[in-house]
Parts: sequence; C-alpha cells; structure tokens
Amino acid sequence: MNSASSKRVPLRHWVAVLGSMLGAFMAVLDIQITNASLKDILGTLGATMEEGSWVTTSYLVAEIVVIPLTGWLAVVFSPRRYLLATTFAFLTASVACAWAWDLNSLIAFRVVQGFTGGAMIPMALTRLSLLVARND
Repeated sequence: MNSASSKRVPLRHWVAVLGSMLGAFMAVLDIQITNASLKDILGTLGATMEEGSWVTTSYLVAEIVVIPLTGWLAVVFSPRRYLLATTFAFLTASVACAWAWDLNSLIAFRVVQGFTGGAMIPMALTRLSLLVARND
C-alpha cells in the first residue's frame, strides 16, 4: 500500500472540520457583533447600559461554564451528535435573540447561545487536531 494514499484524508473529515470551524467562527463573531451594536440593541429595548451589560455578560458566563464540560458531554452524547445538537441550538437561539421582545428574553436567549457557542469552539479545535493527527 502506498504511504501517500494511506495518509489521504477522506472528504467527509474535511467537511466535518470546515463545518465545525465555521461554527466556532460564528460563536466568536456573535460576541463581536453584539458588542459593536450594543447601544443600538439597548436603544431599541429601552434599556440602560448597566442593564445591557447583562447581554454580553450572560453569553460569556455561559460560554465559560460549558467549555470545560464539552469534552465530557461529547463522550456522553458522541462528538457528532453533540456538535450537531449544539449547532442547531445555537442557530435557534440566534433567531430567538433577533425576535426578543424585551431585555429579559434577550438575556435568556443569550445564555442559551453562550452554552451552545461555548461548546462549538473546543469541538472545532478537537476536530482539527484529530485531522492533523490522522495526517501525520
């Protein structure tokens, strides 16, 4: 068997890595977009900056809580199922944030976004490291 063909990575592995990296990018981008447009968001909801700080804080706290749990949760539910579920939940929470009717609902949806976005970042790095390890 040729050593070059044994190191060839299947297309589905590349798709998994690119998809998970896209998810991690969306999670990080979501933080930046919210921070950049926080004044507009708060103006629309009629909230003060003190109240609005919970919009970003809730996301970051939820993200920080889930990152150390991600490895264990991926083992319990399988990496594929866990990544698909968190991606679907992140997209659903993103839509819900756009439809938030008041500050409390926005904060609640941001917590869900943080839990799911925080899981996508380490899962993307895990997928990438598995691809690199497989190719070595």
